[in-house]
Amino acid sequence: VLLELAASAPGDQVWRECVDQAAKTGTRTRLAVDRVFAVLGADRLLQALSDERVEVRRAAIDQVVAVRDLRAQDQLVRMFDDAEPGVRRAAIFAAGQLKLAVARQPLVDRIVDVNTDPVIRRDAMAAIGRIGGEGVFLVLQRSLASPLQADRDAALRGLGELRDERAAEQLASIFTASLGQPSADLARVYLTRMGAHFAVPALRKQLDTQSPDVR
Repeated sequence: VLLELAASAPGDQVWRECVDQAAKTGTRTRLAVDRVFAVLGADRLLQALSDERVEVRRAAIDQVVAVRDLRAQDQLVRMFDDAEPGVRRAAIFAAGQLKLAVARQPLVDRIVDVNTDPVIRRDAMAAIGRIGGEGVFLVLQRSLASPLQADRDAALRGLGELRDERAAEQLASIFTASLGQPSADLARVYLTRMGAHFAVPALRKQLDTQSPDVR
């Protein structure tokens, strides 16, 4: 309540400090941040994305996702290069949650760049799967050939977020080819999430086999 009252004070410094404090309130952080931003309004939410404090930028990204403020899309894409790794990851996650088409190519660039931090690359795979669109399936399919298991798992998760017949068929192939292994369990989970429209035709094609376990 004190933070809400303080946030309504005139000037540009106090409200930023209020957001910073709200983001550090422990188990009640989400509630505190929501209430402070409710006082501040949408325009200051966008301003908070460029604040010098890491906690303020992180809180603002989470709030943008919560209220689905698509005006922030260009700022979120720029934050893929933020100096703070946690902010970069949060921005990529937000782009996926909001299904920002403008983020598609920047995410592809990070996936294919061998110099990209591995954690960022895997976050980008999951995010781009949620966004979908032209070329996404092929990028994720190629990533399945990575020598790193963590990359292959991330690509599988990205495919699981796609609503694409080709992605469903790829997951069904992984499911049957690796039966009894963790990757099969992961493929099964995502096939289930895709629903019958995508999963059933893909699984039906796998019935043409001599393996009773697969059938």
